[in-house]
Amino acid sequence: MSRYLEVVGRGAATQTPDRLDLYVGVSAVRDDVGTALAHLGTQVGALGEALRALGLGDADLRTTSSSVGEEYRDGTPSGYRASQDLTVRLKDPEQVSAVIDGCVAAVGDDFRLGHLAWSIADEAPLAAAAREAAFADARAKAEALSALAGGEVGKLLRVTENEGFGGGVVRMAAAKADAGFAVERGENRVEVSLTTRWALH
Repeated sequence: MSRYLEVVGRGAATQTPDRLDLYVGVSAVRDDVGTALAHLGTQVGALGEALRALGLGDADLRTTSSSVGEEYRDGTPSGYRASQDLTVRLKDPEQVSAVIDGCVAAVGDDFRLGHLAWSIADEAPLAAAAREAAFADARAKAEALSALAGGEVGKLLRVTENEGFGGGVVRMAAAKADAGFAVERGENRVEVSLTTRWALH
């Protein structure tokens, strides 16, 4: 029976993110459902116009949720709240301050700012670098183990990429808003794990 050894190689690569998703919304309370929805429609329209005036297109804007429901104050019905949330994709993260300012100018106190999420437009090169590092790690481990066994590592017999290792992209530094809505990009990290089988001579 041919001898072989199996090792797991792990590799990682990091890159500064180049794309920012901004989660914003409009929310307002009015006396009845109809008035609340009508006001929401007006404000959402104004928000969209403001964003498009800043150079954002339809592909950069996506409605993620809409809702309307009764509002209570101290346990007593006080009206109806209508809300809509929108994801704004900024290919130029330097726009974030201008976008937020534009939203506030368009809808005033009805504006809601959710969270920020960094990403990389093209993760393929980053994943490839992590995969290359993982393979080099596996090869080095195989050579070390074969030497300990008094043998010599042979050809690669099989390699499998382990799905879900490292959770894909790991945020090394969370986006945070400072005065003027400056944001820190930090780095995104991709991790790859490979299970390899090598001939052992």
